[in-house]
Amino acid sequence: MWGIFRFLKRYGNFFLYLMLLSISLVLLAQNRARAGYVLNRWTFNGMNLLAERINLIGNYYYLNSQNRALQQENKRLYEQLYNRPPVLGVPQGFHFVPAEVVNKNYRSGFDFIVIDKGASGGIAPYDGVISSQGVVGTVRALSDRFAKVITIYNPQFSILVGKPHSEVTGFIQPDYRIFPLVRVTDVPYEAVVRAGDTLVTTGNSLIFAPGIPVGRVDSIQTDFQSRTKVLFLHPFTDFRRFRLAYVIHHDLRQALDSLNNEP
Repeated sequence: MWGIFRFLKRYGNFFLYLMLLSISLVLLAQNRARAGYVLNRWTFNGMNLLAERINLIGNYYYLNSQNRALQQENKRLYEQLYNRPPVLGVPQGFHFVPAEVVNKNYRSGFDFIVIDKGASGGIAPYDGVISSQGVVGTVRALSDRFAKVITIYNPQFSILVGKPHSEVTGFIQPDYRIFPLVRVTDVPYEAVVRAGDTLVTTGNSLIFAPGIPVGRVDSIQTDFQSRTKVLFLHPFTDFRRFRLAYVIHHDLRQALDSLNNEP
């Protein structure tokens, strides 16, 4: 017994050291396990957050590309709708030649434009030109590939227009001073016409097919001396925006013009 006590007394510090070392190792292992769990949890949460952010970024760019595609499609459909060919009951002999507007004159109203079709495209001088909204003007000069068109605002432009399903008629007489309106003269005094009425082409000269919209009556003046009315017309064609024009050509117009020019 005394031998055991002497042994413990002699090596007690060593055993105490071993016991404390063991306890330390156990605690260290536990702390490492907990730290590893916390680290793993943080890593897992961080990876999830990163994946979510990457997914959000991917969705953003995907939706952004889809949005751009939809915008392009909407633009294409709008241009097709805005520049659609005129849907008219066109009499036999009239043909439409599509052309793009390549130049517009802004100096004193839109008094002329240039289109990318000329003599090689079957266009002739004095052919009528329209947009999807209504009358634009007439061809006055052309080369092989291009044509100059005087518009409804040009003082040299004049056609007979009328109110649909009535005897109301008058002649377009442009005037820079009242731009963006144009004047319609020689309207009979007895004519029943009101602000807001639509005037269309009559088709009397084969320059324009009958029934093509020209504009809406803005206001009316009465000339009591000449017993006529003067209409102030707002053309339907938006010259700032339209880009696609249609040249109207009639097979017999030139023959008719040459006959009319005979003395």
